[in-house]
Amino acid sequence: MTNEAESQIQTAILEYLTKRGHLAWRNNNQPTYDQRMNGGHGGYRAQSKWTPKGLPDILLIDKENYGQLVGLEVKRPKGGKVSADQLLMQKRFRLYNAEYHVVHGVEGVKQLGL
Repeated sequence: MTNEAESQIQTAILEYLTKRGHLAWRNNNQPTYDQRMNGGHGGYRAQSKWTPKGLPDILLIDKENYGQLVGLEVKRPKGGKVSADQLLMQKRFRLYNAEYHVVHGVEGVKQLGL
């Protein structure tokens, strides 16, 4: 598992959460490449001004915890580091009684009781 890309880990986590009956989705917080931009030369579309930095990779509504909002920031087991924006977002989530966890795979999600 240590050589898996974060996207592969995210997919495995989403499959696990869905099988468990949670409403879970990948939160796309990266600019999207569009080949049609710049006269067909391509470019990245700007993120909405309403997309704050540091949002977790996966959001879910915990069906067993009264609809609790949970954010999961996925990092590779080796080398994945949490950014300053992610740490700030973690504090904001907790301020609003939501959960925000850094996980490295399905096992980490299971340890959270999800």
